[in-house]
Amino acid sequence: MKGKRRFIVVVGTHHWNNRDRVGSVHQVIQEIINPNYNDKTLYADIALLRVNPAFKYKTGDLQGRGAVGPVCLPYSEERFTKKVGVVSGTGATSEYGPMSRYLKSARVNLLNGYYCRRAYDQDFDSKTMICAGYTSGGVDSCQGDSGGPLTMTVNGQVIQIGVVSYGGGCARRGSPGVYTRVASFRNWIRRYTRL
Repeated sequence: MKGKRRFIVVVGTHHWNNRDRVGSVHQVIQEIINPNYNDKTLYADIALLRVNPAFKYKTGDLQGRGAVGPVCLPYSEERFTKKVGVVSGTGATSEYGPMSRYLKSARVNLLNGYYCRRAYDQDFDSKTMICAGYTSGGVDSCQGDSGGPLTMTVNGQVIQIGVVSYGGGCARRGSPGVYTRVASFRNWIRRYTRL
């Protein structure tokens, strides 16, 4: 086991270390990395985690502490443009700043792929990636948020439309965030999850 990475997943809490003890801790027993993942272009920057014990859905207390629930998958053909998503994570709160001890979230505009192609050249693929943020900067995901969700609520359902992938720094003007487009990998996800 020497050199083997060990990961845990903590759910149902806003504290990354579960200090409030309302969340539950789950060991990652399998990492399923998309076989088409390219570490240079970050194409197919998506993975699945199998955990033990399995999650138990619960509503939590009146403030929502301890709540654990599912997130829906988007349909393969769904395209979300000119709308707003919510990105969340415990990454840095400013470029090269300290990591947050609490789960944070931010509303980001879903932008036309033009803005990310302009910022990142050929690395941005609008078929498998989402461009989100503000062209003026100021709000974005940051270091340590990678792998976190970009969600949107549609007709009362929370849908995970993206996965934090990369960006040019944090919240820089002209450098929106790039997210893996979950809809493009729906069939791959369903193969492993049977959803």
